[in-house]
Amino acid sequence: MYKQALQKAQGAENKKVGFNLQIPNLLKAEFEHQCKKDDVTVTSMIISLMEVSLVESYLSSVPKVQELLSDLKYILNSEDIFLPNPISDSNPMFSKTVSEDDFEKLMKIYLELSLAINEFKETNHVYIGMDFSYKFDALNLMDSATACIRRIARNMDKKDEFNAVQGKYNDIVLEKFNLNMKDEK
Repeated sequence: MYKQALQKAQGAENKKVGFNLQIPNLLKAEFEHQCKKDDVTVTSMIISLMEVSLVESYLSSVPKVQELLSDLKYILNSEDIFLPNPISDSNPMFSKTVSEDDFEKLMKIYLELSLAINEFKETNHVYIGMDFSYKFDALNLMDSATACIRRIARNMDKKDEFNAVQGKYNDIVLEKFNLNMKDEK
């Protein structure tokens, strides 16, 4: 969490509003020292920590998401899986592949994560046109993770396997939709 907050703090300057915060002297002194060492302002670091905390709290609203993202990071042996889409040709993820066993695991993660994205949207009432919320940052992290898996499937020329998983996802979503329609009658 600290590394994420530090990256945000180093690049962000937003409009700010007043906020009164009282903290113990020792904590303040140590935190100021650390911020100075990391070449960020205390204010930007506090804001970044708040932002990262909000995103993590929203991600935890669907418990399996944390586990799925952790599994994905483990398989890819990387903390940096949340890449922008589209990925530039020079990015190492552009040519990333995995073993056949890991690919099977990635397909399961893709399916579960896609379903978790739907659950996240329902749980957190995320919809197009709503005012900005850090819920969108959490959603973008999950979308980036699925885009990463999609990219790996493309790199490995596993179109049929990926389409089969996408078909399973569509079937599950359709089944849930039909059940909801029955319940509403």
